[in-house]
Amino acid sequence: MTNETLRVFTGHLWDGLSDTLLRDAAVAVRGDTVVFAGPRSALDIPETTRVTETGGVLLPGLIDLHVHARPGYLGWFLAAGVTTIRDAANSLDLVAALRGAQDPSPRVFAAGPLLDGPRAFFRQFGPGAVHEAGDGHERRAGAWTVRHPDEARAQVRRLADLGVTHVKLYEQLDPQSFAAAAAEARRLGLPVMTDLGLAGTRGLSGAEVDARQALAAGVRSIEHVSGYALAYRRMGGDPAGPHPGPGPAR
Repeated sequence: MTNETLRVFTGHLWDGLSDTLLRDAAVAVRGDTVVFAGPRSALDIPETTRVTETGGVLLPGLIDLHVHARPGYLGWFLAAGVTTIRDAANSLDLVAALRGAQDPSPRVFAAGPLLDGPRAFFRQFGPGAVHEAGDGHERRAGAWTVRHPDEARAQVRRLADLGVTHVKLYEQLDPQSFAAAAAEARRLGLPVMTDLGLAGTRGLSGAEVDARQALAAGVRSIEHVSGYALAYRRMGGDPAGPHPGPGPAR
């Protein structure tokens, strides 16, 4: 191993896989690539190499799976050890700003605007917060409306063309449009996340789709444990009543 652009950090190491810390470890980085992570004794460190004795624990970068980020505080993620974020809905203009932020900044996976029904929750945020076809707010709106399954599929394709890495579906989508959007995203290889509302917010008063329907549509990322209160009520339960406790072991 040459010492060109090589930096070495020492300390204890947790590699993200082991159950215990590796004591007296080293991590070697060349440029922006980790080229070694293991026992310090196994690394031949040239005398001219810059070595940082951290006195702490070295670990892989953390991933924050649900944020609504703004460019002004991207650096805070790195300060907390978060090197990748999954943005859970933002306007296209904000997504562009996040991706164009100057280094150092975390890697950004972005949904772009969420898809919601005609009564979109984002309407409370004022004019321009929700995009309707032809209104000129495509890039500044945090939510796009969907009125029927064909429009749901078209909006997912449009988001894919604009470079999103996943799709977010919201609580006011009707079940048919929700399923159509999820299927189109799956066809395009885009993961789907959804927020279906909570019992204490809109999950029992305005949501169209419950957690069981979302799972049946192939969604595997249900945010905030949403949609389960509505599913329970539709099964005959009372979300506000006593908890029934666990069922029999299977």
